[in-house]
Amino acid sequence: MNRFKIACLQATVILGVALAVGFAYNGVSPQGIPLIGAAPADSARSLPQVSLNETRLLQRSKETVIVDARAREEYDFGHIPGAVSLPENSFDKAFPDVAPLLKNKRLIVVYCSGPGCELAPKVARRLKAKGYKDIRLFDGGWPAWLKAGQPVEKAKS
Repeated sequence: MNRFKIACLQATVILGVALAVGFAYNGVSPQGIPLIGAAPADSARSLPQVSLNETRLLQRSKETVIVDARAREEYDFGHIPGAVSLPENSFDKAFPDVAPLLKNKRLIVVYCSGPGCELAPKVARRLKAKGYKDIRLFDGGWPAWLKAGQPVEKAKS
């Protein structure tokens, strides 16, 4: 076998291994790219979203509750006024305290640290699994709220 054929064979093997590793990583990564069909079920795109202006209007409604999915420390530092803290990282522990606040609400809006943040979609799906129906994401999240100069509430010390 000549050197050219050996080099081509080696390049083919390297390419095959690289493709296999890439597809395997894509399959297990939460940020994976859908290869066939729709976006993955864990994607924020699969949940209804609201804009900054819609969130501002809904925030004033007695039929809506705003849920902050960020860590409690971030919530304490600053959050949308009236929002309740339901951190994704301690959902099971925090949920019993939040559940009474969600009762009798028509709509739940969940936010986190902006586009690409997966905390809000995860909390929204966990709320859906608990039977809550009308849940939306404020995809712009905390950064969009701050950038627009909206009022901020801090935890009471």
